[in-house]
Amino acid sequence: MAAVILFTSGKGGVGKSTSCAAIGGYFSSTGRKTLLVDADAGLGALDIMLGVSESVVLDWSDIGKSGVSFDDVVIKKENKPDLLPSPRVYSDNISFDCIKKIIDSQSDNYDYILIDSPAGVDSGFKRAASAADKVIIVATPDEVSVNCASKTFDECVSIGIEEDNIRLLINRFDKKAAKKSKLLNIDGTIDRSGIRLLGILPEDEKLTYLSVTNVSPGRKSKFYRAVTRVARRISGANVPLSVNKL
Repeated sequence: MAAVILFTSGKGGVGKSTSCAAIGGYFSSTGRKTLLVDADAGLGALDIMLGVSESVVLDWSDIGKSGVSFDDVVIKKENKPDLLPSPRVYSDNISFDCIKKIIDSQSDNYDYILIDSPAGVDSGFKRAASAADKVIIVATPDEVSVNCASKTFDECVSIGIEEDNIRLLINRFDKKAAKKSKLLNIDGTIDRSGIRLLGILPEDEKLTYLSVTNVSPGRKSKFYRAVTRVARRISGANVPLSVNKL
């Protein structure tokens, strides 16, 4: 049975989708059957990040319509995680429980199912969260993002997700900026969010171009090594946190 993990954030622009795609890519590269579900209806980006946007014809909201099956919609490419694309246009007519039904039907076919949630805590977030066992809240180390992460944590608990199944992923961490107090340091980010830390991903300017070039930092980059450490923690390995490696 798959581990179903929601990637979410209180605000946009913190690297939630990038983190989801990178961690999903790591799992896939290590032989774990991985499905990414882009739950951000109208604003999805995983197809672009994975370089498969030209293959998108249908989306998860089509499953069950006129005989459309999961296999008709899912995009499978060698050396990449499978992808369920999001609807191009948001619609209030999308069934609230459609994502959960799809994931429940496919849980035995994957090791990991990672859901990329819309930013914020509105109905799109709740639709995505209803299918998840665990939640990773992505935040950058600044006051606004951390405040939004804290509110997202509270919302997760209010809809029934256990606190022990919610973790914080600090993204775009810059040691120099933190030392100069231009950004929060790691302890400050944890304390102000009130969320247990999963891991830290460093700032990497190459990620800025990912949605255009589809080329992510190489395996020798600090970002990839950090993704590896976070992914291993998700899979249950005892990997120490170390700022020195960022």
